[in-house]
Amino acid sequence: MMMLTSKRIMLAVLLTACFGVVVVQAAATTPGLPDDFPELVATQYGETAPGVFIGWLGWWVVDYYVVLDQSGYPLFYSKTDAMSYPGVTPSGLISAPAVRGFALKDETFTTVDSFQLSEGYNVDIHDFKLLPNGHALLMGTYQRHIDMSRIVPGGRPDARITGNVIQEIDANKNVVFEWHALDHIPIADSFYDLTQKNIDYAHINSVNLDPLDNTLLLCFRTTSDIVKVSRSTGEILWRLGGRGNDFTFIGEHEENAPYYFVGQHAVWRFRNGNLLLFDNGNISGGGLTESDRDYSRAVEYHLDETNMTATLVWQYRHDPDIMSPSGGRVQPLGNGNVLIDWGRAIPLGTPEVPLATEVSATGELVYELHYATATKGARLQKYVWNSPDLVQSQTHFGIGRGGIYDSDETGVTVTVNSLDGPAYNGLVAKRHAEATRFPRFAGKPPQVLVERVTLSGFGIDAITADVGFDVQRIDFDDPTQLTVYHRSCVGRGVFGPLATRYDSAAGQLIVADAPLGEFIFTYPDAPEIPLRPILYAPQDLATVNQAQPVTLEWTSRGFARSFHLQVATDAEFGDVVVDAAGLTETRYTVDNVAPATTYYWRVNTSNYGGTGEWATQSFTTAAPMIQVQTPNGGEQWQRGLTYFIRWDDNLSEDVVIELYKGDAFVETIAKTPSIGAYEWEADLAVDPGDDYAIQVTSAVDETIRDRSDATFSIK
Repeated sequence: MMMLTSKRIMLAVLLTACFGVVVVQAAATTPGLPDDFPELVATQYGETAPGVFIGWLGWWVVDYYVVLDQSGYPLFYSKTDAMSYPGVTPSGLISAPAVRGFALKDETFTTVDSFQLSEGYNVDIHDFKLLPNGHALLMGTYQRHIDMSRIVPGGRPDARITGNVIQEIDANKNVVFEWHALDHIPIADSFYDLTQKNIDYAHINSVNLDPLDNTLLLCFRTTSDIVKVSRSTGEILWRLGGRGNDFTFIGEHEENAPYYFVGQHAVWRFRNGNLLLFDNGNISGGGLTESDRDYSRAVEYHLDETNMTATLVWQYRHDPDIMSPSGGRVQPLGNGNVLIDWGRAIPLGTPEVPLATEVSATGELVYELHYATATKGARLQKYVWNSPDLVQSQTHFGIGRGGIYDSDETGVTVTVNSLDGPAYNGLVAKRHAEATRFPRFAGKPPQVLVERVTLSGFGIDAITADVGFDVQRIDFDDPTQLTVYHRSCVGRGVFGPLATRYDSAAGQLIVADAPLGEFIFTYPDAPEIPLRPILYAPQDLATVNQAQPVTLEWTSRGFARSFHLQVATDAEFGDVVVDAAGLTETRYTVDNVAPATTYYWRVNTSNYGGTGEWATQSFTTAAPMIQVQTPNGGEQWQRGLTYFIRWDDNLSEDVVIELYKGDAFVETIAKTPSIGAYEWEADLAVDPGDDYAIQVTSAVDETIRDRSDATFSIK
């Protein structure tokens, strides 16, 4: 591992005066760099956004995790100090993949925090967002067996669907919102080949908050759409693109109709209503679409959510065109420029394919970073990170009671109401372009803006002051919606709201009699509405195994702070056998159930909006059972062809499938999970006959079994 504090040690620099283009080459032979560190070439064509590149070099295998300056020289590199992609949070912490989630590292690459999905989910490392209010948005996957023969022609009864889950986790590591794509997006809307056994039907790759209304914006690759989801209700508000599109496109390229973007990544929404994304133009890895193209692009639309139109604002196509079959990302930069990562185009291409392209707000090329010779790919994003440019500061010396101290550097005005301490003193006002770290709130957290202010001093024993904050320095459209929160210690402690008024004449947010400390600017989050949860398992009216524990599963609609579960033996819940309030998990196991009994179970949700109504279902216990469905008599199967053996059961363990001829055992076909279907190729070595049967047996109790009711033929 290497860490540098200086900008650069030694570079081979080549300046080309023609057309104002500057080419800077960081060579692997530079003293101090490893021999296997790749040679990078940076070319600047125009004004670039400030910042450093953070991510990694390599593609399927990471060669180096890096922080690169704009010339491509590594300010930091490591083969082991992992980073995720995107890697830097609004508070300047670097995220890195961890078990079921992400670790957060400070500027010394020391882990200082972490977030983790609930058990049963695998983290999806495509994206991770740490919000300025301390909440995190994580994406996850899980597997669910679904009989696709009931959904599409040629679908497999043993299909395994990859489901996508979004969890919002608060600073105390509680899940406060959960959303599942399978609850809301039809599988048939996918462009994936739905006749496959393993189906990644939606493939989420981006999550963001819409800054206009605090809803979720989700990007799904294999349904080729962007989905807006209410965090209050969990309902889909609209879908842009794909088969479920709700918008009319204006100014787009009609040759690409009806799907103007395909297999996209990385969606961003701006306060002016515009939407930015990376349009791959294709879906690889099992995807089917009528609109595959031979180029990828960055594209921006203006969304009119009243008239439901999406108007093309600009696009950027590389010259020559670049086609990325997967991966890729766009990133809006502070000066209005956009950084483009071309994804898997690099490993498939040549050194001419850039690692990163920066374009202006109007789509003009201003910068590119290449390998000199390698074609192994990279994942890089650009940030102003660990930089003095993130802080503006002004110090007032010799302050006194009644004094008014304006800070042009920070946009802060301090009127001192009371002051204790010696005459020699100083007041320091700082404006920070990074979000606060480790925020905590006593009640429901508001949404928080990135910029913040700190007031500190020396030679001051106690002070109170009226503080005014210049709203022109605050990136928010309606200052009347803002409330200033405060805590005494920077980086720790609980924020509390201050009485805030907006002085339109002065153009300031003003708080009275405030002490020193940390000040943040907040606005109301989406409202919390306690709605009936979605009950998953057991399915309503299901028959379950009375000899095994029964696991109840559910998820919320919208926000949930806790759940109340009741299980009873009567529909009126007069005979309650489980009464569990204050649950924060969405799974509960009933260890013992009575035989041949119908149970009723219900769950309600509590949040800051109150407690909602019950969602109720029932299940009935029964003795362990297996029932063979196919083949069950009369079928004629051909040797060398494949067929599905099918059965019903109420088991959780594996089953063993066997072939019998008459009463004679022929062979064990498989030991397999008990999902009700198994694909078998009729054995060519089996003798033809019309007296065959299939037996399915529990792998842990061979007395639990069933055989075909009648024989079938193998020809």
